[in-house]
Amino acid sequence: MSTSNFPTLLAATRRAFSLEEGAALQLEPILKGGSDRAYYRITGVQPCILSVYGTERQENESFAPLTHFLAERVGVPVPQILAQDLKARRLWLQDLGETDLYALAQSQSEDRLKACASALTHVARLHRFPLAQTDDLGSHVQLAFDNLLYQWEQDYFFNEFVIPFSQLKEESIASLREHPELARLRDDLAALPRCLVHRDFQSHNLIWHQGQTWFIDYQGLRPGRGEYDLASFLYDPYVDFTENERSQLLAVYQEALAQEVNPSLLRDCALQRLMQALGAYGYLSLKKGKTAFLEHIPPALERLRLVLAESPLSSTPLGTLRFETLRHEPFRSSA
Repeated sequence: MSTSNFPTLLAATRRAFSLEEGAALQLEPILKGGSDRAYYRITGVQPCILSVYGTERQENESFAPLTHFLAERVGVPVPQILAQDLKARRLWLQDLGETDLYALAQSQSEDRLKACASALTHVARLHRFPLAQTDDLGSHVQLAFDNLLYQWEQDYFFNEFVIPFSQLKEESIASLREHPELARLRDDLAALPRCLVHRDFQSHNLIWHQGQTWFIDYQGLRPGRGEYDLASFLYDPYVDFTENERSQLLAVYQEALAQEVNPSLLRDCALQRLMQALGAYGYLSLKKGKTAFLEHIPPALERLRLVLAESPLSSTPLGTLRFETLRHEPFRSSA
């Protein structure tokens, strides 16, 4: 990442907090994620996180109003906005630290399952919030999950992952795209009642701070199925859960929601979400050059096979999909 803009960002930070021109500040890029947002950790006299967002995605402009909505009306933990310059597309946010749920999982921390339970308790609160009470948010709530969006996710999977990264022949891919079970999946999900969903509810977007889990990257908030968030979490390719842990966490969510989850519906949402995730990994690695996402493809495929086991799609080529990268220089790897 270029450091040429650091003086500009540091000067903007001093102005935002009315600091003296020579006030000591240090800026460190936070190198993760796949969006057109850049994050920097600022330390010194005003510790915070600076978010600089681009114009590639309209939803970036929704982060600030959604932050106030989630904190004040839904009651879930989100970072406080300390200062903002919306014209320059900059937000200065409360620094929640570096311990996301992915880091907890990798370290096998004793807080791991406690943090997971906290996350699911909070997201159940979001799912319970009356959708009718969001009309004043206007376009800051993104377009709802409907048949077209589920179709887009499936096409994303085929175009960005299956075609460039699998061993399947063109005729097999064309046949699989038209499989009636995929049509049934998107039709059934689109016909169900909706609630507010985070949209990208996975371990990198959840921070363990002061004894509870905080949400970040929620600018994609939209009406959908709560099971989609739940599936994103329980079948997260970044984190390994045992079946017993999944069952425990599912029970936590159901208790917080005060409602049981239909296992078939959870499976359908997991299948849909994992197709979207694999499409994203393919797109970000091949088209954006972020090859670190390649390492998440094998666990995502493993989760996909797991949820396919009880699906009519298990007997199709989708059930035996393999990851082929040898055709793509400079990857030279396969799994």
